[in-house]
Amino acid sequence: MSSWPSRVRITGFILAILLGSTWTPVRAVPSYNGVDPSIAAPVSVGRCATTESLDCIVSINVIRADGSVLIGQSQDVPCLAVPKPQGTVGRAKRQCQPPFDEGQWNINLPDGSVQPLGVGDEFDTPAWHQTPQTALAGFHIRVSDAPFLNVTDQVEFKIRTSWLIPTGITGYGRNAAISVTNLPNGHLMTLKASIASVAIMSQGARLYEMNKDPTKFSADKITRQISFNVGDVNAVTGINSVKSTCQSGTNFDWQMSDIQSFTNPEIDRSGNIVIQMNGPHYLMDQKALNIGTYEADVQVGPNACTFRNSSLIGAQSYSITVLDQDGTPEVTTNSITVDANNVAHFRINGIHFSQPTITIKGLRTNSGKKITCVSGKITQIIQGDQPTCPKGFSQKK
Repeated sequence: MSSWPSRVRITGFILAILLGSTWTPVRAVPSYNGVDPSIAAPVSVGRCATTESLDCIVSINVIRADGSVLIGQSQDVPCLAVPKPQGTVGRAKRQCQPPFDEGQWNINLPDGSVQPLGVGDEFDTPAWHQTPQTALAGFHIRVSDAPFLNVTDQVEFKIRTSWLIPTGITGYGRNAAISVTNLPNGHLMTLKASIASVAIMSQGARLYEMNKDPTKFSADKITRQISFNVGDVNAVTGINSVKSTCQSGTNFDWQMSDIQSFTNPEIDRSGNIVIQMNGPHYLMDQKALNIGTYEADVQVGPNACTFRNSSLIGAQSYSITVLDQDGTPEVTTNSITVDANNVAHFRINGIHFSQPTITIKGLRTNSGKKITCVSGKITQIIQGDQPTCPKGFSQKK
């Protein structure tokens, strides 16, 4: 995937947009055994040793459709990975941060058996991101397969962090729910999603597909997984990148899908949000269409940091269009809601691939009285029969 907005390119599934060019986020000085951001290597972490520990996993549980909870337990195993020296060509091996060893997480099932969840986790530190490597500073966690998981189950990860200031979260999954809470020395992230079946085709086929007829390609395999990739505020590079005002880490945006890859949203010249999807056209039988979903939560109020210049900010309504690779409109089932915190929840089901394009527009009434609404440096023109300013804006006299 590339970056969330226009032309910002980042390895991994992370989105981040920064506002301004001189602001530097304030990072807490750790007084505990967490992940040192100056370590130039990816760092594997395990469970939190105490209630004060940061940069660690608090819990991993499975929430079933009936509300029952299957408790996860961490089984520490020795970590023997050794990081490569800074500047060494090639990706460094993961380092463990004492006292946290690499952890294996197991789930206690109702029949009394214990099953491994197959969890992988990693902090890519800011120092590692600043080396010539292509790693993205942030946190990554994933669950692969786990046959006992039902499609209606949600896996809930709780992670405490120190220096990580999240600006964007992306990954594979369905029915996601994500929240971030401020702590005295960092943040508590709660990440929930259901496992997704992802149709995968080889990298060679994907590259060929981009230049030839994409409808000729089918999946090589189907994987079941959940993954979350949390981008750090200091991890953004690229053209038009600006530094974020999301210093609290709670004004983030996220997107999830069950397709092989998708770009992070970009802002087009009209201020619309555009997402390019890419995946095999057929499933492995070379007959059934590959059908998928896309979910996103986007800040659309005056405190939005990543899409402050998009048409979504202060819009009265929204529209979603999905076009096939040849420009034909796709028939999808869409849901758009906006909550009291000015977060727009976009849910799109029934997307068929290979390379559809999703466009999300913010709409305003073009007739009636005009008023000017202001919040800090943001100005919105609202027009209608009885126009009112969005929450957090005041009307300019």
